[in-house]
Amino acid sequence: MNKKFKLEKYTIANLTNVLTLLMAVVNLLDIITNTSYPSFQVQMLFTEQWWQIFLFPFRITNDLLSLILFLYVFWLFGNMLENELGTLKYNLFIFSGYIFIILGTYFYPLDAYYVYLSVFFAIAFLYPDMEIYLFFILPIKMKWIGIFTGIFLVYNAIMLSMQIGSILPILGPVLGILNFLIFIVFPNLKNQTFKIHQIKYQLKLKDKSEPIHRCAICGKTEQDDPYMDFRYCVECKDHEYCRDHLYNHQHIKD
Repeated sequence: MNKKFKLEKYTIANLTNVLTLLMAVVNLLDIITNTSYPSFQVQMLFTEQWWQIFLFPFRITNDLLSLILFLYVFWLFGNMLENELGTLKYNLFIFSGYIFIILGTYFYPLDAYYVYLSVFFAIAFLYPDMEIYLFFILPIKMKWIGIFTGIFLVYNAIMLSMQIGSILPILGPVLGILNFLIFIVFPNLKNQTFKIHQIKYQLKLKDKSEPIHRCAICGKTEQDDPYMDFRYCVECKDHEYCRDHLYNHQHIKD
């Protein structure tokens, strides 16, 4: 049996909907009970707070309005990405993101928000010209929001690195969106490189092959202009002309 189908048995279908529901429940309970927990750090695994590893993926905010907006945006973009990647790949994308963030907390104060931010980056990368309405008023393309958000993350990491005199904080955001790089950026760059090589190869074959059509007046062929039409003149004997000269030439009877 294909390994992919074996792994499919352990995946969660409609993972975005499941995560949205869990985040709603966990954060609403925190808001109702007025509970606030410290940011998760990998060192907590060796303390009595180890159990927080099971809840940190779902803790986002203690502000109700921010929570509602976040859940809607994640539900929208998460389902888009889940349909794009498929169940197995999307599960790997999300759960590997959790693992990378747990490791990243050793270098930089990260939380599960980065996993969901990587979903946003993925949509901005895959659908750069898709427009959303900022503040429900201003239309702006996803690629610009993604670029500005990325610059903001890098700026914060660099400022922290300068404050403590270490480059380790820079590793935090890198690990925070590493799933985005692995599952979205690198495969697409590889595909683009392959397409470029394929186009170059086709152009080489095209240069070496003989043209099928050639205008008897200007000598233009389909290799010079792939969109050009070529026709035989009914009054000429076996002579072909491009669209520009089909009705603009002296007839050849020989």
